Amino acid sequence: PPKPEDRAQTLLDALDGAGDAISTVLKECPKDHPFYFDNPAQIVMKSWHRDRVVLAGDAAHSLTLFSGRGAACAFSGGNRLAQALIEQPSIPNALSEYDRQMRPLIAPVQPAKRKYSYS
Repeated sequence: PPKPEDRAQTLLDALDGAGDAISTVLKECPKDHPFYFDNPAQIVMKSWHRDRVVLAGDAAHSLTLFSGRGAACAFSGGNRLAQALIEQPSIPNALSEYDRQMRPLIAPVQPAKRKYSYS
């Protein structure tokens, strides 16, 4: 992460052109003391389930605030997982169905997080 004294400017530079709402919020960054700042990390997995274990919400999707869809995707995922568990004949089938339905919804949104990483 950048030095504490450089964090506000680093955010302003990285998010330049991201939209009026983000610019308005960033202008309110503290100027008189440093704030917590970390590089976002994202692991892209080929599957969100194994055996009888499934990842859901942020554990699976790892979306960012910039996507504006984290809560909606988590609720949708929970709903689709519950529906699959009701409709499918086995847990492995249900988890595969959940993954099959959610991946096309999440895949286009995940790159937004990677776009705002820095080195």
